[in-house]
Amino acid sequence: MPEQTLVQQALDHHRAGRLDTAKEIYGTVLTEEPGNVSALRLLGVLQSQCGAFEEAIFLLQAAIRFAPDVPEFYNDLGNALRGKGAYDEAVSAYHSALDLHPVYADAYLNLGLALESLGQTVKAEEAYRLALQNNPACVEARVNRAAMMMRDGRNEEAREELQCVCNERPDLPNVHSALGRVCEILGRWDEVVSAYQILVQRDPHSSSAHLRLGVARMAKGMDDDARTEINQALLLNPNSAEAHYHAGMLELRSWQFSKAVAELETARDLRPDRPEAHVMLGVAARRQGQLDVAQGCFEEGLTCDPENPDTHYRYADLLLLRGDFRRGWEEYEWRWRHKGFPSRRWTFSQSLWNGEDLRDRTILLHPEQGFGDTLQFVRYALLVAKRGARVLMGSPRELVRLLTSVPGVTAVVTSPEELPSFDVHVPLLSLPRIFGTTMKTIPAAIPYLSAPAELLEAWAQRLGETNNRLRVGIVWSGNPLQETNQHRACRLADFAPLGNVPGVMFYSLQKGSPAAELHDVPPGMDIVDLGPYLTDFAETAAAMHHLDLVISTDTGPVHLAGALGQQVWVLLSAAPDWRWLMDRPDSPWYPTMSLFRQTRMGVWESVMRSVVGRLREFSRPCVVLHASRSSQEKRK
Repeated sequence: MPEQTLVQQALDHHRAGRLDTAKEIYGTVLTEEPGNVSALRLLGVLQSQCGAFEEAIFLLQAAIRFAPDVPEFYNDLGNALRGKGAYDEAVSAYHSALDLHPVYADAYLNLGLALESLGQTVKAEEAYRLALQNNPACVEARVNRAAMMMRDGRNEEAREELQCVCNERPDLPNVHSALGRVCEILGRWDEVVSAYQILVQRDPHSSSAHLRLGVARMAKGMDDDARTEINQALLLNPNSAEAHYHAGMLELRSWQFSKAVAELETARDLRPDRPEAHVMLGVAARRQGQLDVAQGCFEEGLTCDPENPDTHYRYADLLLLRGDFRRGWEEYEWRWRHKGFPSRRWTFSQSLWNGEDLRDRTILLHPEQGFGDTLQFVRYALLVAKRGARVLMGSPRELVRLLTSVPGVTAVVTSPEELPSFDVHVPLLSLPRIFGTTMKTIPAAIPYLSAPAELLEAWAQRLGETNNRLRVGIVWSGNPLQETNQHRACRLADFAPLGNVPGVMFYSLQKGSPAAELHDVPPGMDIVDLGPYLTDFAETAAAMHHLDLVISTDTGPVHLAGALGQQVWVLLSAAPDWRWLMDRPDSPWYPTMSLFRQTRMGVWESVMRSVVGRLREFSRPCVVLHASRSSQEKRK
């Protein structure tokens, strides 16, 4: 049989995936005709496909010696060299192909891949552009270019590129997959869901597609729909560690601990080398108060990946909760690399302060996280000032008037774009580490905040006479948009037992959408709504000054009351924030604070019973005090 007929037979087997048969026939041809360039080239391509790159390179170089003017041969040689990891040589081979055929789109595409591997991203993107210029239908070049944009942080450009490809070629699942991934980064969850729905429609038997859709629906808060997709993913692939992990995450979100632990343990056992399941098992244990178990899980996670920011961040939270401040503050520096951290870091050309000499220098302290964090840790401004520094305090606008009263603060600034000159800077919650704060050295000189004098007078007039009644401010919820708020917050209705305590007038300090609950005040509670007047924290501070007591869940106002030296009772969930520590009725951060803790997650009844008992005791001396003040005023 003529060699060219054999080559065609081999090629038919090759295209059909019968590689062993194709290899045997190519070999037969080359035995009979060692210089058959078609057989040399095709067998070289086959060997490259099989990962036998040295053999492929030998065969393709032989083909080029017999036919040095065929650009496809150089392109194939470049692919084999790239497979071997010889990227510089691959680039040279692709350039040889392009010298022979300057509009060779595939060679430009492969050149781009090799240049990417060398880290030459600008040249790689130009290669992809030329691939598209010579073949506008080259989908792979567009997808690769979009991937480069994503790596460069140009995610919106990548999304537009991939969306165009999807519109032109809606039949390509890999493009919808790439579009879904970039939309995840951008937080465009409707588009993520749409992209992954198409994946599921294209391949309903793909466990991966169902899982991605489920995770996207989790991100949108569509937990029931997410559970359906994740369960389908597990039905199709029961050994998917990732699917078990996300099933566990779903249960953890609804605080179904036994189900969550079962799924997460399965994920961990399937992939014990990955930190994620270890970490979330630690989170489940932490939320149940099993702190030794949680610590072991986090340490296992760090063994798997010592550089994982999420693990370090959660480990820091646990150490601080346990009062291990020495190690906790160090670990807490990982917060800036934690992908879920809620603050944007202020970045400057000036140096980050780490405890160096501050005499005759100006330092900027910048806020992070929520209002409560700033209110709690601004106390460190005085310690910084005592090092000889002029202290600038960065602040959200709602805190500006209040923070001007902080000892040690020279000026308060609101924008990182409009600042006076300074020498060094530091995030506020890095100061405890720098000052080596321990449980015994917490700076708790209270008060360190005060309301402006003119506001105190205005609020005295607004609140008027007490009529010998105890004035109690109440707050039942923080920001509903924060994920942790749903377990920290209660409802106004949960305060109903307090209405049975005689001689008490309640004042709502609640802001935001939870204030709408005032439309249905619990029976027996006389509540004055101060919310509309609380336009910033200085106003709230002035109002609190005229109250006898503040009772609140874990919110910014409890830090304000504590920093003002007001009596404040904090209602805590069974899984409290680290700053409240564990199993104690007081706070080393605020001497005038009392803590009331849940014994079961989400159950406030026992907390409120304790509060009612204390409130009855608290109200008697206050009523006597108010009566005494009233008689004095009458004598005047």
